[in-house]
Amino acid sequence: MPHKKAKVLLLVFGGALPPGLFTQQDPRISSRYYRLPRSDRTSVRIPNRKEPALGFGRERRSASGWLLLAKVKVRFMHIPPIQSRREPVRNRFFTHVEEDLIAPGGGNYTYHFIDTTWDAVLIVPVLDDGRLVIERIYRHPYRAWLHEFPAGGIEHGEDPCAAGIRELEEETGYRAAHCRSLICYEPVPGLCRMRLHVVLAEGLVQTGVRSHEAMELIEVIESTRAEAWVLAKQTPTSGFLLNGLLMLEHANKVTGK
Repeated sequence: MPHKKAKVLLLVFGGALPPGLFTQQDPRISSRYYRLPRSDRTSVRIPNRKEPALGFGRERRSASGWLLLAKVKVRFMHIPPIQSRREPVRNRFFTHVEEDLIAPGGGNYTYHFIDTTWDAVLIVPVLDDGRLVIERIYRHPYRAWLHEFPAGGIEHGEDPCAAGIRELEEETGYRAAHCRSLICYEPVPGLCRMRLHVVLAEGLVQTGVRSHEAMELIEVIESTRAEAWVLAKQTPTSGFLLNGLLMLEHANKVTGK
C-alpha cells in the first residue's frame, strides 16, 4: 500500500474485473491510477459516511464483479541511490556494511547496518503433554542468562524446517517428528538484514545427544504455557521467547487448540 498519509479516492463500477488491471505504482510518479494486489480484491468495503473517518461500513460482494480504481498521491516512496559501499568488518557470522546514500533532500548520508551470513530459524518445541521446551541461555551482550526457544542459522539452500529440526536436536537433544512453518519476518529491518523463520516442532523424542559450541551455554527446561508467559515477562526479555509464544498462541487460535 502507499504511504499512510496518501489520499485515496475509490470509485466502484459494475462489470467484470479485467485481469492484471492493478499494477505496482512507479514511486517516481506522485499521482497516477494503479491496481490493487490480488490479495486485496477478495472483499470490497465502502466507507459509511455516518461512521468515523477510519471506520468501514457496508461490505460489498466479491470484487470479481467490481472495478476498483484508486487515485493515489504519494509523498515518499523514494529509494535513495547508493554512491559507494564499504565492508569494514567481516566474520563468519555477519558483515558490517557502510553505504553512502543521496538523501531525498539532496544531501549525503552514511547508513550502517549488519548483513548476516545466514537467515535464522526459531523453533517452538511442543511436547505431547502440551509443555514447551525452553532454553536458559547465556547472552554475552547483556551478560545475563535469558529464557528463549531454540534458534539457529539456516545453511544456504537449507529448508527452514530441516534447519529447525537440526538446531533443536543439537541444542536440546530433542528430535522432532513433525515440523511446520508458522511465519517468517524481518526482525530488525532498520539495523540488520536477516529473515527469521518461526517453526512449530512436535512429536518430540529425547535422544540424550547434544552438540554445543564453546560459548553455547544452555540449560534445557520444560514448562507449561502459563509458566513460559511468566518467564517472558522477566527483564530482560528475549524476543526468541516472546515472539515464539505469540506465534504459538495465534496458531492454536487458528486451529482451535
